[in-house]
Amino acid sequence: MQDVAERAAILAIADISGYTKFMLSHRKSPVHSQMIISELLNSNVKSADSVLEVAKLEGDAVFLFAFK
Repeated sequence: MQDVAERAAILAIADISGYTKFMLSHRKSPVHSQMIISELLNSNVKSADSVLEVAKLEGDAVFLFAFK
């Protein structure tokens, strides 16, 4: 078995509050709604880019991490 060194890490999940309600209230224009959500997620990723790395995008959330 390989030795794994322990390292301190910072974990963050940036989630868009009200995502489901927003999508349901704009269901007649889903493409436009998805464009708005994509812009919000991209903004989250860009603002954290210098400090955190993106581990995964999932729906309306971004999972970010950084090792100390």
